[in-house]
Amino acid sequence: MIPKVASLEDTPFKIVENGFLLSGLSIKLRGKYLGTDLNLILDYLNSDEVKNYLTVISKNYAAGYKSISSTDLKKIKIPKKNLKLKE
Repeated sequence: MIPKVASLEDTPFKIVENGFLLSGLSIKLRGKYLGTDLNLILDYLNSDEVKNYLTVISKNYAAGYKSISSTDLKKIKIPKKNLKLKE
């Protein structure tokens, strides 16, 4: 789950097995990436590198929350090491 409005503290990005998402984005894997371990992508999205990038470019909301746009998220390139297939 990638929230459209989130606090960038702790882990803003999560894998949701069951539940409810009010507003957000998702990642859809295709082709050779279908077997990718989502936890590797999640680790990268929750890294200080990505959170610092989003802190700078995202619009501020009240109480320290940020507006995360799909346009900004599309600019994040996932390193190939985070696109390994599950063993």
